[in-house]
Amino acid sequence: MKTVWGVMGAARVADKFCTAVKNNGGRVGYIGSSDEGRAHEFADRHGIARYGDYDGLLADKEVNAVYVCGTNDVHYEHTLRALNAGKNVLVEKPAAVNAEQWRLMTETAKSKKLFLMEAMWTLFLPFARVVKDNLQRIGKLRMLQCDFCTNIPNMSHSGVSRVFALKNFGGGLLDLGIYCVHFCNFVMNGAVPESVSAEGVLNYERTDSLVALALKYGDVLTTVRTAIDCAGPRGAAIYGEAGSITLPTVPAPQEVIIKTSAGEEKIDAQFPGNGFEPQILHAEQCISHGLPESPFIAHATTATAVGVLADAMLRINYGINYSAQ
Repeated sequence: MKTVWGVMGAARVADKFCTAVKNNGGRVGYIGSSDEGRAHEFADRHGIARYGDYDGLLADKEVNAVYVCGTNDVHYEHTLRALNAGKNVLVEKPAAVNAEQWRLMTETAKSKKLFLMEAMWTLFLPFARVVKDNLQRIGKLRMLQCDFCTNIPNMSHSGVSRVFALKNFGGGLLDLGIYCVHFCNFVMNGAVPESVSAEGVLNYERTDSLVALALKYGDVLTTVRTAIDCAGPRGAAIYGEAGSITLPTVPAPQEVIIKTSAGEEKIDAQFPGNGFEPQILHAEQCISHGLPESPFIAHATTATAVGVLADAMLRINYGINYSAQ
C-alpha cells in the first residue's frame, strides 16, 4: 500500500516534512490547517493539490497517514482525531505531555489496527548507528551526558512564542530536552531509569527556561541539561571505562568522535536532505507491512520518555495546573 500523507498543521516543521517526503519520491495529498488561508499558501508552496481545514483532511479518502505537527498542546487531540478517522499517524515530539495521554493514544491505535509513532527523527540518522556499533570499544558504560541549550526569542508575531507559552506546553524540556532523554534511552537499550532528579528555573510563563536532569540506570549515571534562553552547551558524550564517544552537537550531529587508548578517530555521519527522510521511509515501511508500531521507536520507548519528562516537570513545579497523571 502506497502511503499518501496528510499534514495536520502548517507549522514551520511541516515545511521540512513536506520537503523530505518529496525528496523520498513520496507524496503529500492534503494540507489541513485551522487557518484555511494559511493552508492555501502552504499548498501553493509545496505543490499540494488539496487543502482546507482539519475536517477536510480527515475526510479525504486518498490520505491514509497523517503527520501531526501543531503546537505541543494539540498533539493528543489531533492524533486521536486522525486515528478515529482511520488514519495512521506520525506525531511530532513530544507525542504527549503526560502518561495518560500516551496510554489513550496507543490504546486507540491498537483498537483501530493503525500505526502510531512519535517523530523522533534524529535517531534514524547515521550517527545513531555509529554510536551503537562502537559502544563496545569504550568498555563498560559509566556516564552519559547530553545537552541541548539554545537562546530562542520569547516573543513571536502573535505574542508569546509557543516555545515559552504555558498554553502550548512550552519550555525547554518538552521542546529540546526530549531529544536528550530519547538519546539516553537509546544508548541504554530502552531501559527505564530507576530514578529521576531535576532542578529548574521557570520563566514568567511558568514554563522551564533552564533544567538539569540526572537519570540513574543501575550503576550508570546520565545527565541532561536543556535551556531556551542560554547560548550553550549543546552536545553529547558517552564515557566508558576504556574510552569515550563524543557528539559535537545535537540533535543531528554529522560526526562522531571516538577516543580510546589507541587514539582518536573521527567517523563521518553526514546525511543527505534535511534529516527527516529516513524517519518518513521507516514509517511508510511499517505502514505498508501493517505494523501497529515501530520496532525502533516503539510505544514503550515513547512511554519511557514521556514518563521521565512528566516526572521532571512535577519536580520543577512546571506550570500552574500541570498533571502528570
